[in-house]
Amino acid sequence: MAVFHDENGNNVLDTNWLGIPKEPVGFSNSRMKTFGPPSFYECSFSLFSNRAVEVSL
Repeated sequence: MAVFHDENGNNVLDTNWLGIPKEPVGFSNSRMKTFGPPSFYECSFSLFSNRAVEVSL
């Protein structure tokens, strides 16, 4: 799961000219890497019943 806080309300994740996010971004079970986002497998989790998932931005 990936989420971002759209601080300016333009419905787009704003990035700089290098593609680095200018708005807060969070991933389940992982953090942003030095060179890009974590892989799907680093963020994936099993859901067997109702569960709260906390993502830090």
